Amino acid sequence: MDPVISIRPLLAVAVAGLAALAVLLLNSREKLRDIVSPLAAIAMFAIVASMAPTVLAGGTVDFRLFEILPGIDFAFRVDALGMVFATVSSLLWIVAAIYSIGYMRHLNEHAQTRFFACFATSLAAA
Repeated sequence: MDPVISIRPLLAVAVAGLAALAVLLLNSREKLRDIVSPLAAIAMFAIVASMAPTVLAGGTVDFRLFEILPGIDFAFRVDALGMVFATVSSLLWIVAAIYSIGYMRHLNEHAQTRFFACFATSLAAA
């Protein structure tokens, strides 16, 4: 099966990066800041799930950003193993994001904005 060319692998990573930026921008608006992570997690899971039919059919989803050198591309590819990892991490992000809001508020932790921004950044890196 030929690979499917789609921007969805990049979007899955970009959602987490944009969430980190949104958290930093919403520093003074706590309720809005806190809802960004769960919403981004749900969006990321939806993007990952949208690639499942292609991967379950034995295909891959590819997106090439640019060529570094001849034969060396900077690209994103989702295959079966990558799909498992992306599904598990995005599903767990939903649960962890919801839990962390209550945890951080209950303990009245300082630097909550920094925590949520780093939390989103770590998922973008995963």
